[in-house]
Amino acid sequence: MKNIKNWYLIFICSLFVPSCTTYYNYDLSIKDLDSLPKTKSCIEKYTPHSIDAIKGQEIKELQILALELDNYKDEIRDSLYADSIYIDSVYQLKFNIEALDPDNKISSFEVEKYFYKDTEE
Repeated sequence: MKNIKNWYLIFICSLFVPSCTTYYNYDLSIKDLDSLPKTKSCIEKYTPHSIDAIKGQEIKELQILALELDNYKDEIRDSLYADSIYIDSVYQLKFNIEALDPDNKISSFEVEKYFYKDTEE
């Protein structure tokens, strides 16, 4: 009887362990694009102002956001042209997406995008 109670107690405790997940709301900002104001504005247009992520898993969410920017490559390329960037053959755009958690800790993810010369010119 004592073994059954112990197993029952272990089972009940295991049900509550996965529910102790902490989600944080991270405020996002784009860094290292101050010299390209139109490009920064374009990227901010397609980046949310904040994300909700499991504590310690925010980098994965930032990676997903960086991949989603590929859907807007044409608009980002146009904003580079508006910032007077000439793309001879390839242009490497590097910037950081920073996430600020409620404890004022900053997580940063470096994004690298390559833009190739538009052949329709």
